[in-house]
Amino acid sequence: RRHTSRIELAQLVDVAINELENEFLILETVCEDLKVQYLKNDDEARCKIVKAAEIGTINSSDILPVFQEFKSPRHEAFLEPTRWSLLNAFTETIKKYTPQRVDCSYSALNRAFGLDGSRPELWK
Repeated sequence: RRHTSRIELAQLVDVAINELENEFLILETVCEDLKVQYLKNDDEARCKIVKAAEIGTINSSDILPVFQEFKSPRHEAFLEPTRWSLLNAFTETIKKYTPQRVDCSYSALNRAFGLDGSRPELWK
């Protein structure tokens, strides 16, 4: 404890674990909500995809691939036109990015869909 004599590690670890648990609960709740929030039509999906490109979630050249993935998803679980399916379309497209770009894109997706519990930027 020579270098950590003024730090209460046990308490810090306990706080960190509690905060992590809360973040997972928020994420789980938001994801469940996304699964039942339907998009009105294809135009709403297009609008949200373009807005996501404007805020840096995806490259503008990936607007069409995201929309195509949304309309014809690779996985049956995403056939319904929900916000959850739209999120999946983004994540499928983002997989091809470089690690640095993926990190930026996922941070932007968190804000865009409100995965951190804050108000989703795409639906402000």
